[in-house]
Amino acid sequence: MPQPEPKPDEEPESGSAEDPSAPLFFLSYARMRPLNRPVESLPDPNRNVRMLFGRLSMHLNNLVYRETGTDPGFMDVTMAGGERWSPVLMEAVGTCQVFVALLSPTYLQRPWCAREWNAFAARTVRPRPGSAHTTSIVPVLWTSTRSYRVPESIQAIQLFVPERLHRPRLTQRYLEDGLYGLLLGANQDEIELVIFRLAQRIAELHFANHVEPGIVTDPESLPTTIK
Repeated sequence: MPQPEPKPDEEPESGSAEDPSAPLFFLSYARMRPLNRPVESLPDPNRNVRMLFGRLSMHLNNLVYRETGTDPGFMDVTMAGGERWSPVLMEAVGTCQVFVALLSPTYLQRPWCAREWNAFAARTVRPRPGSAHTTSIVPVLWTSTRSYRVPESIQAIQLFVPERLHRPRLTQRYLEDGLYGLLLGANQDEIELVIFRLAQRIAELHFANHVEPGIVTDPESLPTTIK
């Protein structure tokens, strides 16, 4: 008797089931260091990234079922460039299902950003039945990178571009100024919709692919440029 076709949202073959405690997405970004001469009135230089992470997590809690007590995402808030990876970070980048990279001139130059990208990119992606996606990496334009060389491996992956917005002009503004620019200029409802579209993209890749675990034991062995 012929077996029924698996549904698109079923788990892959046995042996590749996801760890329910693993983060759904990993937010990779270039951590901004405080100024050498601190100015009291200046806010946390990474506050906009923290806000983005919080809003993405909130939307994904509504889009994807998670076990009680598990957070949908991982964002490292402790490591500055050049410090050693913590075991928690190594496990997160080695077990998450979607890798979200906030592209900026600084991101393209930081060795540790490249190591995060390369650690995830080395893992095996198994598309679920009916999926046409071959990667679970989401490059997001954080600030303009027009004046910098973007590695071909990044260019080969579809850039997140927000669509179905109330004002289509916002899409062009995103392509010119990045998401950081939108956060500074668009109104709150417009920003929320852009972030929701990004959450939808993360959820789409979560349902489309299964990424096999692959925890790096020696992160310093990873290439310091994006391959």
